[in-house]
Amino acid sequence: MDPIIRRVTTDDDARRTAAFFAANLTTSYISHSELQIGRAVDETTWAGDIETILHEEILERLPGRPDGATMGVWILEEAGAILAMAYLTHVSNARQSYSVIEDMVVATPARGSGVGSRLMEFLVAESRRAGSASIFLESGLNNESAHHFFHKTGFHQVSIVMRKTLD
Repeated sequence: MDPIIRRVTTDDDARRTAAFFAANLTTSYISHSELQIGRAVDETTWAGDIETILHEEILERLPGRPDGATMGVWILEEAGAILAMAYLTHVSNARQSYSVIEDMVVATPARGSGVGSRLMEFLVAESRRAGSASIFLESGLNNESAHHFFHKTGFHQVSIVMRKTLD
């Protein structure tokens, strides 16, 4: 059976996707946004309730929610099993419309199989369809395999984010 890509639309989908997301995270995934929104407590430690946090985030992105039209969660499934997922946001009220891949996770055993490339092609097509001129994403400093994948799919670095912890 060929994999399908579809939008997460129900609470059951959201729970399954959050469980998948949490099960496939490594500390190399942690970037500034995980620290900013409380997914991680520091650069090497996920929040103890990461699956609950992810479930709540996904629920906010379901169709019919206030931002559901511009914020979505997409999954790539095969035979009912999630192999990859991504958060995709479209911003059209800026001088130049753009999209942000806020998260993208591929199941550890499926990495290198083309699943991530297929999902990325879909996200690029969705962004074009939405009228975006560019797509942005961020990646944890030590997530080198993801950096390689992003470069291979046409992304390049445009900034560096720094942090100072205040006492």
